[in-house]
Amino acid sequence: MKFNERVNKLKTLRGKERELVAELIRELSVMHNERSFVTAGYPSLFVFCVQALGYSEGAAWRRSAAAKALSVSPELYQQLRDGQITLYAAAELSKVVTAKNSKEIINLASGCSKQEVKELVADFSAPRTKAKQTERVRVNRVIQDISPPLELTSPEKCKAQKKSYTVTLELDEAEMELINQAQVVLSTRKVKDTVLKAAKRVVAKEKKLTLLRERRAAKLESPEALKVVTSPEKSQSKKPSRYIPADVRHAVTKRDNGRCSYVAPDGTRCCETNNLEFDHRVPFALGGQSTVENLRLVCRGHNRMYADNVFGREWVEQVIKRAG
Repeated sequence: MKFNERVNKLKTLRGKERELVAELIRELSVMHNERSFVTAGYPSLFVFCVQALGYSEGAAWRRSAAAKALSVSPELYQQLRDGQITLYAAAELSKVVTAKNSKEIINLASGCSKQEVKELVADFSAPRTKAKQTERVRVNRVIQDISPPLELTSPEKCKAQKKSYTVTLELDEAEMELINQAQVVLSTRKVKDTVLKAAKRVVAKEKKLTLLRERRAAKLESPEALKVVTSPEKSQSKKPSRYIPADVRHAVTKRDNGRCSYVAPDGTRCCETNNLEFDHRVPFALGGQSTVENLRLVCRGHNRMYADNVFGREWVEQVIKRAG
């Protein structure tokens, strides 16, 4: 095949690639609007792209973010298909695109380079009151191989490899001042030592609290004690409150293994273990009590799904909009 023929073939394939990417983002956008990934057992569209579609975290973020931007700005689809806006640009625009500025920002971003898109997003972002002193948070694993160069590494030597991480933090002036104050309290000048000492204190305190909660939660494991905690007569004698006692929270967390309790129809259980919330099976607004039996641990996405099922999606969106 001659060079010119190969170039023409590559250009044809490139055009098909753009079309496929645009179609993929459109389908993900539909899934984002329908929130069907939540029903399938995934806490977010990003997690769905990683676990169900097999994308790396970076690729999953770009596609899920672009899908969210497309749901706000439908004209983005044709721009992606024609190659006027790249997938990276579409993902970046998701940070600032709204129904009001959609047409303007899409026109401005058309044909822009990566750096130009960054500058455009910065212009549309809310002005920052305080300057950042370092770059955004990033954690990189660095493996230092102690074996000699060009030597084949055996399984035993693989175990001897030392792993370290490089972390950069994004801090504003107030946060940096807090670090400086912590250094005085902890008697250290290094930020690394400050963070590690603070982390050790937090972990040690959490371990003590966990032991205490284990002892107190043991009372809830017996049927007699559970009846006392979940007794409707006792709950009705007091004014309804959203407060959840520490013993109850600990018992629910232990029962659900510190993980979102939602299980999809096909048996897939949600994998989320961060930013979990306590959800009332019988909603608090409908008289549900804050008891071990009536509470479950769920991620924010599935908490929202349960609320949509009970109160309706439109009503929930109005509440969220008013709160925002």
